[in-house]
Amino acid sequence: MIKDWIEEALKRLNRKNTELYFTLHILKDKCISQEEKQICEQAVRYGPIHWKYSKNRKICFKKYVRSYNKTYFVITSFNTNFIKIITLFKKKGKH
Repeated sequence: MIKDWIEEALKRLNRKNTELYFTLHILKDKCISQEEKQICEQAVRYGPIHWKYSKNRKICFKKYVRSYNKTYFVITSFNTNFIKIITLFKKKGKH
């Protein structure tokens, strides 16, 4: 059931070319650097879907960065013309 609406959202919107918007939560509360912003964008555009955290009309993408030895999980929401990046969390190691 979850897989169906995620596949439908990915068919409607090409994530490699679509505009990405960051919410105020991720910009101000999380205080991410410019480099972490780029990692978020790469995760959304090219990263695999992480099914465990994809719930309630939100899709999670992940990206492992070897130089930091961290996995970045990016929670997104797909809208008609853009992708909204809601939040980001990191875990140490490869997941």
